[in-house]
Amino acid sequence: MKNFLKIQNQSINQSINQSKKLFLIALILIASFDAFAQISVNSNGDVGIGRLNYYGKLDVANGARIGNITSQYHSGRYGIYGEAITYDFNTNVSNGGLIMEQGNSESAGLYVDGDYAVIWSPGDGGSNPAGTTGYLLKVIDEDGMVLKWYLDGSGVAYTNSDKNRKENIKEVNESKDKLKQLKAVKYNFKKEDLTNPQNKDVGVKFDPSQKEYYGFLAQDVEKLYPELVDTDENGDKYVSYMQFIPILLSAINEQSELIQENNNEIISLDQKLTKLENQIDDLQTALAKTQQKSATIDQNSSEVFEAATLSQNIPNPFSVNTTINMYLPSTVNKAILYIYTMQGEQIQKLTINERGNTAANIEGHSLKAGMYLYTLIADGKEVDTKKMILTK
Repeated sequence: MKNFLKIQNQSINQSINQSKKLFLIALILIASFDAFAQISVNSNGDVGIGRLNYYGKLDVANGARIGNITSQYHSGRYGIYGEAITYDFNTNVSNGGLIMEQGNSESAGLYVDGDYAVIWSPGDGGSNPAGTTGYLLKVIDEDGMVLKWYLDGSGVAYTNSDKNRKENIKEVNESKDKLKQLKAVKYNFKKEDLTNPQNKDVGVKFDPSQKEYYGFLAQDVEKLYPELVDTDENGDKYVSYMQFIPILLSAINEQSELIQENNNEIISLDQKLTKLENQIDDLQTALAKTQQKSATIDQNSSEVFEAATLSQNIPNPFSVNTTINMYLPSTVNKAILYIYTMQGEQIQKLTINERGNTAANIEGHSLKAGMYLYTLIADGKEVDTKKMILTK
């Protein structure tokens, strides 16, 4: 009887132990099923989270959530959120590239593939320093977290240029003559650089399109403006084209000042020319009056005109003295030589008492330099009128 009970107890203990094992196995299976419903690892070592069918080394369903923000990392050509859902980032490929985007309806993100990289943004968040709405892109210096450069919501670029962040400020006074030494060129970028030892087998692709560009050669710029050229560790040189703006403005201002000086000189010359034209008009008027006087001489005294003569002064032009020769017949009772300005103003009156061949001397110091008219009047009638020029 005792042996029977002993055997019976052993059977009960074995049954209990087997039940415990089965229960433990059941718990492990339940836990395994629940775990594999969240994390799966296939025979290749690929991991899926929240997915039974997954691709790649890591596939996370519904994006990865860090804190309160969900970020999507996936491949393809289209985004998942906002207007990026329908936007094809590269129509030249079928598979697309890698996309990282924030999981909001107004999503910002990054797309990269073998052709290029794209950054997209709603562009209407916040207010930028320019007063336009929002930012598309910011560039911030980690030292001091200073905003260096940004694109506003319209895609316009702004660079930090606040005077409060600058020192040793000096006015740019660049000569246009110096700028003229710099040659502007047209060029193509090389398709590849086979001279580079590090890339002599495959070449360095610069621009396969062979598009024509306008610009400067960095080596030429460095000779005149070395502060606008930087050289990298490989010896390649780079030009800061933006810094040419104040240099060009300085040269334009210098050119504008020169143009203004020339304009002032032109105005002065034009005024002098106008004055000379007026003087010529006055001379022509005075000459016309003299000719009119000669045409109205009394025909009754024609014998006086035929007998009396007036010669051209010698020398003419003159600078010191000049002589006016004339002939007066003995029948002339009164003869006077008048000197006039070209405006018709009488400045001298010389009575001629001699008859026959005679002369009158004119002293240059008594007159101002210029052009004059002299007229011989015999018995109240004009014999002749001539011009003389005095130079000093």
